Amino acid sequence: MPSKALWFALLLLVTPVFAVTGLQLSKSPLVWPASTAGDSKQADLSTRTASQLPQQHLFASASSGSNYYYVGAQAATSACSPACVPVFNTGAETEVQVVSQPVTGCLSYWVGDDSQANIWGQVGYYICNGSTPVAFYQIWNLNASSVLSTGTAPVSVGSHYFSMYFEYGTVWAFALDGNVFGYQDMQSSISSSTHPVQVVNEEGEVSAPWNPPQVQFGTGMLIEQAGIWTPVASALEPWGCVASAQSCWGVEGGSQNSALPTNDVVVGGGAPTLALGTTLWNSAASSETTITTFTSTVSTVASMTTSTTSTSSVISRALAVSLRVLPAVNTQGSWERFTVQATDSNGNPVSGASVSLTIGTPVGNSYSVSGVTNANGVAYLHYGVSATAPMGRYQVSAIVMAQVYSSAITTGSFIII
Repeated sequence: MPSKALWFALLLLVTPVFAVTGLQLSKSPLVWPASTAGDSKQADLSTRTASQLPQQHLFASASSGSNYYYVGAQAATSACSPACVPVFNTGAETEVQVVSQPVTGCLSYWVGDDSQANIWGQVGYYICNGSTPVAFYQIWNLNASSVLSTGTAPVSVGSHYFSMYFEYGTVWAFALDGNVFGYQDMQSSISSSTHPVQVVNEEGEVSAPWNPPQVQFGTGMLIEQAGIWTPVASALEPWGCVASAQSCWGVEGGSQNSALPTNDVVVGGGAPTLALGTTLWNSAASSETTITTFTSTVSTVASMTTSTTSTSSVISRALAVSLRVLPAVNTQGSWERFTVQATDSNGNPVSGASVSLTIGTPVGNSYSVSGVTNANGVAYLHYGVSATAPMGRYQVSAIVMAQVYSSAITTGSFIII
């Protein structure tokens, strides 16, 4: 097996292409050798299929062992009946809590997907032998079982979005909170069905698995299709631990904890261990958000109230609305991404609410993007910034209307440079 020094030297021969938007990259990614045939990653292969094997993120550090363990969620397209058509996509995203704690070996959280050319990508964060979390992406050539490129960026403690998505040609972008910190030619503009989309909690270079603190993947798995991000409808926990039938540590989804939003995943802490293949959530595809994009000038949207069928009084319950705009700073010819969430006065999600997003340009034009909130009270919307779009600040306002509620509005902005 090649020495660690040889792996490092070989990796330096690979020169990834980086694009940085306000983030500082680590220019010298380090790797260690693949795990040995005697470790648990190899011993556990009997419990997994080829499509279930995630790729290690390999960053140099002292270690307490050479074992790798995985817990998380995998898109369960095989749950379709009577037959499943692979859900091809052009991107994958998750929201995850970034925590900081002393770790021996490496603890990481990431979302991964592969292209039709069998190039695997993953993006998330890791903690290696210390309390400082680091955002990372890593690209593997699965045909050669080799690392093509890695990149890192600073990340703070708290909730963050990690995403990988098709950008142009066959190049994909890897982003933290909408800010791209790396690009890679994935040799295809679309995903394959060989390796399903996964969100993963991984322990690497350890002697044995241990229960990490509770961390929540706040949106489960989102996939991009035709420029629209939607939640994966069904997912399962695909890994046993050292050839056992149980997960290495706790994991739960909406099927285990009804208090969780449908697509959320909790790992570690007090979450239960689950049998290999346990369904984490299974929601109907028809409940996902439907989004239509318009390029015409927006007309004024009137507020709406609804009368009850039994009385003539007007009900006007409070509707709380939040708006997330990513990235805050962008360039011409790119995509802006918006997440609108509607809740009632008790914080419960309001599904089926109509969302009208108005985007005002620096030169006075306005455009609209519309959608409907899903079962989690969330609508995911996109706006394509043209290659000749004016530079400057764009104002964004979201009007949300739902039956039995008064309409609500929230605002935000982004900058094109």
